[in-house]
Amino acid sequence: MQTQALDADVIIIGAGLSGLGAARRLYERGAKVLVLEANDRVGGRTLTEEVHLGEKGAVRVDKGGTWVGPGQKLVLELIDELGIEKIPTYSTGLHIHGLAGRYKRKKGELPQLGPLALLDLGRGMLQLGKLEAQVDPEKPETAPAADSLDAETLQSLLNRVFWSRKAREALTPLLRLGTWIEAGELSSLGFLQLTAASGGLNNNTGDISEGPQAWILKGGTQQLSEGLAKNLDVRLETPVQGVAYGEGTEPVTVTTEAGKQLRARYAIVALPPMVAHRLHYAPALPAPRRDFMQRMLMARIIKVFVFYEKPWWREAGTSGHMTTDEGLVCETYDYSKPEKDVWGLVGFIAGKHVPEALELSKEGRRQAVCEQLARIWGEDRARTPIAYVEHDWTAEPYSLGGGMGLQPPGVISLFGYAKARSPHGPLH
Repeated sequence: MQTQALDADVIIIGAGLSGLGAARRLYERGAKVLVLEANDRVGGRTLTEEVHLGEKGAVRVDKGGTWVGPGQKLVLELIDELGIEKIPTYSTGLHIHGLAGRYKRKKGELPQLGPLALLDLGRGMLQLGKLEAQVDPEKPETAPAADSLDAETLQSLLNRVFWSRKAREALTPLLRLGTWIEAGELSSLGFLQLTAASGGLNNNTGDISEGPQAWILKGGTQQLSEGLAKNLDVRLETPVQGVAYGEGTEPVTVTTEAGKQLRARYAIVALPPMVAHRLHYAPALPAPRRDFMQRMLMARIIKVFVFYEKPWWREAGTSGHMTTDEGLVCETYDYSKPEKDVWGLVGFIAGKHVPEALELSKEGRRQAVCEQLARIWGEDRARTPIAYVEHDWTAEPYSLGGGMGLQPPGVISLFGYAKARSPHGPLH
């Protein structure tokens, strides 16, 4: 029997897009919802902050998620509802693609390849596409070859599918940017689940204007989270220590790190799996669910912005989009705001290069990034930015990484993705 009043019908732990999206749906259906957020802001891995560029003034930059693509139907609906302007990602001019130290300026999203490697790349992509078509993103463990695909790494699958080393190397920077970890760490089944959920391999390797990087949002992506949070009861700087739950109609008790106890009929844990695993659950979660959360990986990423007096890459006839399989930065895009006379590039340090980068000081990383850009473009002005900004997502205590949660080999087939995501009593 309940002897204390409930603080809410549902308590949601985490005020990122998933937590706020769930909160809004429940609120619109008349539920009393309470959202608890450990940080001093809403947004999770959407983070838009002002950067001061001296005489050019301040500019807002997306240190977290940046782009929106045509396949993100629900996000596009929210953008329209909130009246946020979409700005096409700058892609005029030639892209630069590096492979084994050689750089080519060309259209398209893949490096220059010889005829045999190009033929092998096309054949291999078709084979991967056939495997991907068999994977249900919601239930990847039901794919016909799920066990064997989940038993091997993505690197092993690539070695098996592509005969040409050049074809495999051509995909390396794209895969590193798409997953933020190395192909040798990720389950093949987990990778196919990811590409199936994001519109398919072709969607991720096609033209910028038609892919996941099609648009940026004027004012930044954190507006999406802020828009969802309107009218909701969101308590910031309220990290949660533990969740106690029972059976039947017994309420859930959520205890904050400050010792405050809050009660509700249900709780939604809208946190990255590795972060959710750190909460204390009473009673303990079933072992398979605990192991699933513990073994999930978080993407390793440091996002960097380099701003200049002039857009020297545009003057050189390039778009600012670059991919490479060497150096700290694996990919760049133009991140300019011409209406403010602000000219910049955004780049990513990801996967195996993150530990290497963290061995350097921030100034050391700045020098390494600028030197890499100068070498690739053959442009001395790349060495003298007016500002360098970075955000290390691996250092975020309530995210432990950027991008998304990823599965190493064996996790999906052993625990079952759909089962691991299903409610456990009053916990969701």
